[in-house]
Amino acid sequence: MFRIDLMTDAQKLLAEAYEGCDAVLSALGATVSLFRIDLMTDAVPAIVAAMRSAKVSRFILLTAQCTVYRPECHLNEQCSDINFTVVKPPGLSNQPLDEQREMKAAEGQFVPDASELYVPRANVAKFMLDCAESDEAWSKKLVAIQY
Repeated sequence: MFRIDLMTDAQKLLAEAYEGCDAVLSALGATVSLFRIDLMTDAVPAIVAAMRSAKVSRFILLTAQCTVYRPECHLNEQCSDINFTVVKPPGLSNQPLDEQREMKAAEGQFVPDASELYVPRANVAKFMLDCAESDEAWSKKLVAIQY
């Protein structure tokens, strides 16, 4: 019988892609649905396993504010060897990069005194890249970002 194990196959391909990389950034997500979607729950352990195979230890994961996903728990409980940061923005917009406004960041699920319900995806990407370049900033933390 022929069986495809998608996560195992993905893990092998990811490990090859991660060779020589300094960090892995993940912005995986699924649209809101009434049905259970396990994309992140299944993908994060596969990503971490591939990172270990490729000897990459820096991981930046995008989730959402005021949520606790199983992948976040997996990172906290089973990934002491991975220097992860979980970035938690509010709603995302397609506005261009806004370099005029300062992004506020706070450890945890939300940013106290934040005023905007949406931030540009480009600013979230910039924050994630800044985290990847600094192993000390937000190491092994969940960090909410917002204006």
